[in-house]
Amino acid sequence: MFEDQSRVGKYQSRAATLRMLARDTRYPDVRARLLSLAAEFERLADQVDKWETALPKQPKSWVKPRWYRNGIAVHETLRA
Repeated sequence: MFEDQSRVGKYQSRAATLRMLARDTRYPDVRARLLSLAAEFERLADQVDKWETALPKQPKSWVKPRWYRNGIAVHETLRA
């Protein structure tokens, strides 16, 4: 369902689903809670968008360390 969406898209999709559920419910308390939760997901999406645009992109040659030894990242060497 969410494979092709970014994290921001996922949060916005959840917010839209919650708003749809709020629109369809007949209970005012539940509606208010669903709308509040949808607003939280929108704020989360905005914050994640800010974080993702602020972070520099990792170069393709960047390798995530496999483990740390004495505080130093140890990389596994790749063999062809």
